[in-house]
Amino acid sequence: MKRLLFLLFIVSLGFSFYSCDKKKKDPIAPQVATDSVYTYALVNGETFTSSTSDLNIYHTDEPYLVFTAETGPDQNHKKISIRIDDFHYQPGDYYISDTSNTKALFSKNDSVSDVATSGMVRISVLDKSVRGTFYFSTDNYTVTDGKFAAQ
Repeated sequence: MKRLLFLLFIVSLGFSFYSCDKKKKDPIAPQVATDSVYTYALVNGETFTSSTSDLNIYHTDEPYLVFTAETGPDQNHKKISIRIDDFHYQPGDYYISDTSNTKALFSKNDSVSDVATSGMVRISVLDKSVRGTFYFSTDNYTVTDGKFAAQ
């Protein structure tokens, strides 16, 4: 009887370890050197070339990518910000809209940011570097021909 109880205890212990809730983890994110990001775009037809840019991939339960590019005072302190929520380290198209997980902002002279109402970010390379293109529209600005590369 003691053997049977001990055996049942061992079996139930084994099932309890086996049935523990194990979250599926995303693959390891690429290591992106955020101090080496190139950005180019046209904003309402005018050239936007960043003087500083950041690209970070945050490793959380719901990973996300944040990309920010700014110009210097010679270009009126323009800023482009893009955030892709629920980012799963995959090349592809991420559509910008009021209801999507991808958002974009544009500001000029440190003013209130204009929120994009439509557009797209295409991640084309994702290994030890991240490269892509983007475009979007706000109520006041149209951002086209956007390119970025983080190596």
